[in-house]
Amino acid sequence: MPYIGNQPGTGVRSRFIYTATASQTTFTGADDNSKTLKYADSDYIDVFLNGVCLVPGTDYTASTKTSVVLVQAASVSDTLEVVAYDIASIADTVSKADGGTFNGDLGITNASPDITLTNNTTEDTDGGRESTVTFKGLQSGGEESTLAEIRASHDATADDQKGDLIFKTNDGSDGASPTEALRIDSEQNLGLGTNSPDVRLHVTDSQEQLTLSEGGSKGATFDYRSSTGNLNIATNGIDARANPQMTLDLNGKLRVGIADDAAMNNALTIDSGNTYTALGIKRTTGVTTGTGELGIHMETNSQATVAFDDEGSFVFVQAATPSTASGVTELVRIDNNGRLRIRTGTAEPGSSQSGVRISGVQGDNFWKSSTTATTGYDQLVFINGNGTVGSITTSGSGTSYGTSSDYRLKENVTDFTDGITRVKQLAPKRFNFIADADTTVDGFLAHEAATVVPEAVTGTKDAMKDEEYEVSSAELDDSGKIVKEAVMGTRTVPNMQGIDQSKLVPLLTAALQEAIAKIETLETKVTALEAG
Repeated sequence: MPYIGNQPGTGVRSRFIYTATASQTTFTGADDNSKTLKYADSDYIDVFLNGVCLVPGTDYTASTKTSVVLVQAASVSDTLEVVAYDIASIADTVSKADGGTFNGDLGITNASPDITLTNNTTEDTDGGRESTVTFKGLQSGGEESTLAEIRASHDATADDQKGDLIFKTNDGSDGASPTEALRIDSEQNLGLGTNSPDVRLHVTDSQEQLTLSEGGSKGATFDYRSSTGNLNIATNGIDARANPQMTLDLNGKLRVGIADDAAMNNALTIDSGNTYTALGIKRTTGVTTGTGELGIHMETNSQATVAFDDEGSFVFVQAATPSTASGVTELVRIDNNGRLRIRTGTAEPGSSQSGVRISGVQGDNFWKSSTTATTGYDQLVFINGNGTVGSITTSGSGTSYGTSSDYRLKENVTDFTDGITRVKQLAPKRFNFIADADTTVDGFLAHEAATVVPEAVTGTKDAMKDEEYEVSSAELDDSGKIVKEAVMGTRTVPNMQGIDQSKLVPLLTAALQEAIAKIETLETKVTALEAG
């Protein structure tokens, strides 16, 4: 049998002893010492009966390699001895001391099989103490080729135990010295195409591409272009170099869905899949009236940009070319004072500027609405589930405050008959508001007016409501850490009534008409008396 190690002896001798029973001819199986009879070749056994050597073929036969059959039956208590000599083959022996070539398959069977390769040269050089497993094969012309190697070597120059595991393959031109393809160093860093990996996965390749795939074409490809410094990424088997789906360039610009370097104007650009950018963040000039904007461009056929300009304003514009001022229409702006401007740009709403400005700045009107139109124009329209219920409309010289009054919206229409009676029930007062103690005004108490003209009053007398309020404010310590956060509580406060005094006009008009009628009647009577 094949053997690696010390050279064995030339043969193995085995001895089997049987005590015969009466008329026994066949001896097999376990002997008197429980050893099972076996031999490799019948020409290499000796058989003795009571100490006398028997002649093969004449006195016995041995053809099964597990039994001996006597020609003449033995007597009871006779002793049969079989001595077997197994042949030891040394044709495939490899000397432990001299080494050599082992021809044949090698199989190792053990509870924990182990092969150890030991380099017994004492050295601390980097790459020293190496042990190599080499894989070779014969070509069709009989030439021997080295296909691959697995090597372990020292990873340092110190007296330590650090080691590298190196895998080499032959690309067809390496001869007997395959090229390193993969290395796992002593820090457990994996290098592909590099013999000095310095991170967990370090890939270096002339093609500069790494593909992750489960098979087929649906894989992710990472391509590093040293010529440009770009990192390209693509999926679904797409060539990341030729058609990158995502690119991070050497200037830190990231684009998604755009393969053309010339289109890389934004720090972040995401393409929608056509010629327009779905999202872009850039710093440029000309998007608005300011300079140095940071913009998010949502480009469609009606391209739009959300930008932060250098004055601290937040701007939403519509432009044919977001990177320039060409065709810019500014739609909304929140300026650095917190003013909301709609279609006014940086200008204040006025006779030459249509739009709306809402401001919480002291000294400004809270709401300022303007139009360049000098004919009827709705500045503000109120709508609910029933449709339009009111508006504030400007004409060439004035403002109208309208509420729904079309006859087609009304039913059960009757004339006033008690205007004077009801007006006499109203209780006008003079008073000042608590918050404005120095100003006396004329008016009504809402709950009193509600008994006469309820539609003019909102709310209920003495009503209360719950509201949230801040119990305590957040406080910071010297390091800026929050030591007390804002806490919100709930309290019950008055739910104040309100009055729309314009709703009293119909009643006052009816009362005035009734009074006029009475005056006219009296005047007629006086005239008649004076004439008589």
